[in-house]
Amino acid sequence: MKVLFVASGNSDAGITSVVKNQGESIANEGISVEYFKVNGTGLRGYLRNIKPLQKVIKNGDYSLVHAHYFLSGIIASLTFSGVPVIVSLLGSDLHSGFFWRIVIRIFNSIFWKALIVKSKDMQNIMKPAKVYVIPNGVNVEKFKPLSKQTCCRELGWSEEMYHVLFAADPGRDEKNYSLAERVFQKINNSNYKLHVLGRIDNELMLKYYCAADLILLTSKYEGSPNVIKEALACNRPVVSTNVGDVMEVIGNTEGCVVCNQNHNEIADGIESVFRNNYKDVLGRKRILELELDSVSISKKVISVYKKAVWKKQEQ
Repeated sequence: MKVLFVASGNSDAGITSVVKNQGESIANEGISVEYFKVNGTGLRGYLRNIKPLQKVIKNGDYSLVHAHYFLSGIIASLTFSGVPVIVSLLGSDLHSGFFWRIVIRIFNSIFWKALIVKSKDMQNIMKPAKVYVIPNGVNVEKFKPLSKQTCCRELGWSEEMYHVLFAADPGRDEKNYSLAERVFQKINNSNYKLHVLGRIDNELMLKYYCAADLILLTSKYEGSPNVIKEALACNRPVVSTNVGDVMEVIGNTEGCVVCNQNHNEIADGIESVFRNNYKDVLGRKRILELELDSVSISKKVISVYKKAVWKKQEQ
């Protein structure tokens, strides 16, 4: 089977690490994966890619196209190539406004062979039967516990302080960095240090996770946040707002707290983790139990691929 991934290439690194990681995991299962980078932003920018994409699909002999995010799915459909199109949505796709949700439903009904969403909340919004809940997997070979002491020394972090990691771009409104700021104003403890990473090479994330005493997520909405699964794979304590599938993923893992979007509640959650001296949590065990590792997730995605190809052959 030969699959073409269609995704935005507008980031500094081209196609995002999330998409690349999934492509690599699927390729490791024996599927041939190639990439088409969409250049341009907004609907107009994406529409300019239809002809180049059409040419690539025509000459590529692909079994199917896997488009990441709804605008990529729209232009993949408008090539009218006859190749089955599967689309993966992010949580932000379904928060793009009522008009775009209607457009997504129309394209899913008419053009897309399957729609992959990251959480049950997203599935409930979309409702049709062709919707599969498959969150992004975490590479447990890459994200694993390391010596906190060693990582702190390599990053130049004091071992005498409590380090809280905000592993998201503070400029993105949905990440709600202002809430994290209010939390730390409430805590008002000079022994607590908030580290804001913003955009950072995914290859460097392991060291930051393992140096941190706690990972903080204050998002307004998410699908299935990768930062939570990566942190758990490293056995790091987590305090998060109740968004996407966070509650389901964390479950009853001791040393992890899920809160409402209230700065007092989140501050209490952070202080309770430190007060109870949670140095490590059984997050890795939880990830493996839920089969959220990249190998297990890849097999689920490939199962959707096979169904889409079979449907095409039956037509």
